[in-house]
Amino acid sequence: MDSDWLIGVNKPSRYTGCEINSINKEPEQVRARIALAFPDVYEVGMSHLGLRILYHVINNHVDFWAERVFAPWPDAEQQMTARNIPLSTLESGTPLYKIDVIGFSLQYELSYSNILTMLKLGGIPLFSKDRDKTTPLIIAGGPCAFNPEPLAPFLDAVVLGDGEDVIIEIMNIIADWRKSHGSRQEILYALSGINGVYVPCFYNVHYLKNGKIDCMEPLHNAPEKICKRIISDIDNAPFPDAQVVSTARLVHDRLGVEITRGCTRGCRFCQAGYLYRPVRERSPKKIIDLIESSLGLTGFEEISLLSLSAGDYCSIEPLIIALMKSLSPRRIALSLPSMRVGTLSEKLMDEIAKVRHTGFTLAPEAATWRLRQVINKDINTQDLLETSEQIFKRGWRIIKLYFMIGLPTETREDVEAIADLAHKVLFAGDGKKKGRKINVSVSSFVPKAHTPFQWQPQIRLNEIITYHNLLRDRLSGKHIQLKWHTPRQSMLEGVFARGDRRLSKVIYHAQAMGCRFDGWTELFNQTLWDSAFVKTGLDPDWYRHRHRSMDEVFPWDHLSTGVLKSYLIKEADKSLKPEITQDCREKCTKCGVCDDKIRPIIHPPADLKFRINHNKKETVQGQSLKYITRYSKKGVFRFTGHLEIIALIQRAIRRAGLPVVYSQGFHPKPRLQFSQALSAGIESENEFWIMELIDEIDIEKVIFDLNSFLPKGFKIIGISPITDRKNLIEDEIEYIIKFTNIIQAESIVQDFNNSEQKLITVEKKNKKIEINLKEIITLLRYETVGIRLRLRITQGKSANIYDILKRIFSLKNKEGVRIRKVKITV
Repeated sequence: MDSDWLIGVNKPSRYTGCEINSINKEPEQVRARIALAFPDVYEVGMSHLGLRILYHVINNHVDFWAERVFAPWPDAEQQMTARNIPLSTLESGTPLYKIDVIGFSLQYELSYSNILTMLKLGGIPLFSKDRDKTTPLIIAGGPCAFNPEPLAPFLDAVVLGDGEDVIIEIMNIIADWRKSHGSRQEILYALSGINGVYVPCFYNVHYLKNGKIDCMEPLHNAPEKICKRIISDIDNAPFPDAQVVSTARLVHDRLGVEITRGCTRGCRFCQAGYLYRPVRERSPKKIIDLIESSLGLTGFEEISLLSLSAGDYCSIEPLIIALMKSLSPRRIALSLPSMRVGTLSEKLMDEIAKVRHTGFTLAPEAATWRLRQVINKDINTQDLLETSEQIFKRGWRIIKLYFMIGLPTETREDVEAIADLAHKVLFAGDGKKKGRKINVSVSSFVPKAHTPFQWQPQIRLNEIITYHNLLRDRLSGKHIQLKWHTPRQSMLEGVFARGDRRLSKVIYHAQAMGCRFDGWTELFNQTLWDSAFVKTGLDPDWYRHRHRSMDEVFPWDHLSTGVLKSYLIKEADKSLKPEITQDCREKCTKCGVCDDKIRPIIHPPADLKFRINHNKKETVQGQSLKYITRYSKKGVFRFTGHLEIIALIQRAIRRAGLPVVYSQGFHPKPRLQFSQALSAGIESENEFWIMELIDEIDIEKVIFDLNSFLPKGFKIIGISPITDRKNLIEDEIEYIIKFTNIIQAESIVQDFNNSEQKLITVEKKNKKIEINLKEIITLLRYETVGIRLRLRITQGKSANIYDILKRIFSLKNKEGVRIRKVKITV
């Protein structure tokens, strides 16, 4: 498929598939293919560990092939629609309608409209009832799968719980069905027979006159209740070490390693804490082995230990000490993105600070002890202040604080306390605020299914705005920055979080009217959603602001997390007293999840005597050797941006184990120097970078090693030592240019060469200046291979190649030209 259309879209590397460690197979050699679909942009979807795990599990099976697809940004969607380009997989470019099964990840309610967009662009009927045996099966999983009812008419099957525990079973059944050429009804029956799989069309919903649900009626011998799948021991669960390394810059662009699944704290607002019970820790040795293996296959410069509460991992301190003995000499940073106040010891902070100050985020959620008891957040203010003091003492200057407003029983005093607490954190310790900054982030509480607050009403919009204004007035000044989530988006999230099947009509109409990426503030369109609700006659306030009675039948009651509803009722009652529920690491709270096979797995604190072995020589400042590395950038890789190439090169250098010299300071970086930035979309036969090393290298081996870790289209041409130790600066650049829609190019070239001047206006440092192109273009010649243009690089007199072509050839857009950089002179 022609990729020239990518030149007209934002961040084209989202769509190129230029990656390391992605998997390609021959379609004829697999029994079934699945497209793992994430209904958001590439850089968000590829930051999600669950997708990486499933990709690894499926592709490790010889009979199956997992590819990936993401929601295109509206500019790309427009181009695809105009050119009749179907949404296709990254790996093979196969249109979605030719894949056996599409597996959507349901992470967030505000991604629902994107699911319909992806189905449309993929050439797949939106409604399950309109598909036949020739169309792909549409399945879904993830946290929102525990109330998928607003999407039920669009989905063929829904997976509850740990997907890696069931996905191969699903793929085998689908492969057998494809081979037998069975009917669509037959595959739905087969999927319904798998534990943990819900087939929505096998359930009729009966409503009362007041709009509430009377009952959910199973059909065709479908089970009355579907229980989630649980991996009992994640130590034995498959985990990807050769994770895909993206060229595009991801939201979380680092190596994520799951150290714990589940949480024992029982925060009453936290849906994840109930969905992923019981807690299962990965052993320290397994974590270390995974990290060491993954670093060698990816080249990441930062590791994140993933957990709902990393500080609760029983061996967290000895684990980090053992890790840092290996990571620190290699300048690899370690981050703990989800630390709980009270678990962040001084020793942990000392260890993390050895490489890079990656930042600290603390989540009190509520600012008063009374409200923390309501939500079962057992932390006290003194612990928070002491932790903040220790963070500041160790050189960190910014602390992020997360709070929620709209929690059950909240008062104005609780909200005002957020401002008071933020100021106390700012002055923690020595009482001086100089050089410190507090970022306060406030989100609006959304009641979620399967939590003790699922009966509670959501706060109204006018109340949220009032509280935002209150906090804005109280948190002004340069040392405290206040941010909040857009309240209208939280209002819509609140509708779908506890919604039923009738809301599918709203999603259908909203998407048809143009709703896309509703979780993105810049694209969220409240007017269109209001119109969709009016068109369907459904009242969004009925879903979000209504207090549910304890005996009400919920749309998700037939989908079980394992936690008893009676336990949730008990927790709801305790929140009103308020009363704290004990951490179930200390004492079983009888929630109902555990049995003789499923139980918490805890690895007690241990003194880890071993240390990760590595052969990397520690880099030092002083005498160094400089090498110039030349490379080409061709094919679809030409759409990779300059900063993306820099990150890719740094990871290739790390993976190859080159003894590179690092900069000093809080954020050490490899000391590299790059040729001038090349605009995305331009090919080049001769780019370069300069690296400083502390040892001589085997040049041929290094070229081989680097090329083995670079994507197609990016190739190392040669490496040579620099003896004069001077910075290299490009003097002239030569291009070959081909137009697809400019007929009189030869005469235009002749006119330019015969002219005395050709002025162009460019902007330099916010100032507009005029440049005579005749002074910087030393050659413009029409040839059979294209137009050859040689450009002199002069400080203060330079212009973008596209701007030059626009001025000379009246180029209207970038799509009508193909540019290849063929030569540089230094």
